[in-house]
This record gives sequence, C-alpha cells and structure tokens, in this order.
Amino acid sequence: MNSMASGGTVPPTSPHQPKVRQMSEAGDARRLRILCAASHEFLAKGFEAANLDDVALSAGVGKATIYKYFHDKSDLFIHCVLDSVTRAATPLRQVLDANGPLEEILCRFAAMHINRMIQPVFGGRPFYEMARTLVGTSISHVDLARRCKSVFRENLGVPLFDFFREKIARGEMRGDARFLSEHFAQFIFFTNSVILEPETAPHPDEVDELAHKIVDLFLNGCRSKPM
Repeated sequence: MNSMASGGTVPPTSPHQPKVRQMSEAGDARRLRILCAASHEFLAKGFEAANLDDVALSAGVGKATIYKYFHDKSDLFIHCVLDSVTRAATPLRQVLDANGPLEEILCRFAAMHINRMIQPVFGGRPFYEMARTLVGTSISHVDLARRCKSVFRENLGVPLFDFFREKIARGEMRGDARFLSEHFAQFIFFTNSVILEPETAPHPDEVDELAHKIVDLFLNGCRSKPM
C-alpha cells in the first residue's frame, strides 16, 4: 500500500496512470468540485501543506471519495494543472487552426494566452498563481515537475510545433519548427517575473499592444520571410 502525504492509503496502482472511470453526471460534478476545492487548497497552502481532509470538507465529500477519482495528492495536483491547462489550450488551438496572415494569428494567440494568465480563475485568482505554486513544488518534487511539463507540452507545445511546421512547409517561415515553437512559447510565457512581482502583470487594456510587440520581436528575431 502506498502511504499518502496527507494520511491514508490507496491501492498499489501506478501514480503515472490516470484513473479512467465511467462517471454519471453527478460523478462528473463531484469530481469538478474536488478539483476546484483542491486548486484553492494548493494555491492557499502550497503542495506540501495542502491537506486532503480540508479538500474533502470544502468539496462536500468524504475523503475516501477523493481516492475514487485520484490516486493520491500528487495525482490530484496533476489533474488540477491538467484541467486548467486543457480549458485554456482548447481556444488557443482553435486560433492556430484559423486561416489568416501569420502575424495576425500569432498576435491573437499571444493576446489570448496572456489574458488567460492574468484573468481570474480558481475563484478569482489569476492562473499565474498556480504557476507560482507549480514552480515551488517542482523544486522538491522533480518527478511531479516532469509530469506537469508533459501536460504543458502536449496541450501547448505540440500545437505550436505543428503550426510552425506547416508554415515552414508553405514557405511562410524559415527555420526549425521545434526551435520556433519553443522560443515563441518563451516569448509569451512572461510569468517568470509576475510570479515574484505580481504588480508587473499587464493591465487588460495593455494586452493587445504587448502581444503585437512580442510577435514583432519574435518575427524579426527569427527572420521570417516577407508575407
């Protein structure tokens, strides 16, 4: 049996395999309540201090119910990240799939990404606060950090790679698709400074202008072909 950081035991299943269950609508709603309560708990206390008893109380379920959906606290944390990233990534992928000039698509993508980082989620708190929690957790939980990185790569990195690979094939850009996708992601993932200095987060009215500046800098740097 695997011991839990917050107490209790779970069956000896692999922590790397998500639980797959057929759930009723009530079960889906219960799972979402747990994720919401857990997100608040992780943001308020950090991963180490987060307590599954408090998560259960906040979600209005018994602690044993949490283990019906998640293997352990690490698995619950991963699914909190996965849920938020998936919800954010779906419209971002739709932007990349749309037709239009390269610069226009990248500007829309950058603006939407930045907005989703600073807009309230998790009961009124911005997503970059989850990023702060993730960074803090990664220091002492390397395996957890790798799993979270995989979530971001699959939901954001892969769609960006496919986008740039297509643009290169069409002759709209030059270079390596992996290099371009990784560096564009770094250009728009501005939360490193925001994590330490929340006051540096852009005002919503400034997002579009910031997105255009980022894209201009990126395109000039990678020497794209004239459109």
